[in-house]
Amino acid sequence: MNCWHLNDYESAAMWSGYVSGTEGIAIVSNRERMERSVANSAERLFAGKAGYLDFEKSRVDDHLMFPLSKRISFAYENEFRLI
Repeated sequence: MNCWHLNDYESAAMWSGYVSGTEGIAIVSNRERMERSVANSAERLFAGKAGYLDFEKSRVDDHLMFPLSKRISFAYENEFRLI
């Protein structure tokens, strides 16, 4: 699974949550470039925007939607996933 942050601006919360110090890098892309980069892949790929749920109130019974589901406390990540 490959995860991308969809916001227009960098997030201090994302940087502090996933890297420490200066070992992180940012890769900037867009939907068209992503689609072109995997268009000829031999693998079957799925892409979609993550859905943020309160798992106490909502269940994900669909095995295709489960990889795109995340706890609502992570909604600030505004994530796009390539699976």
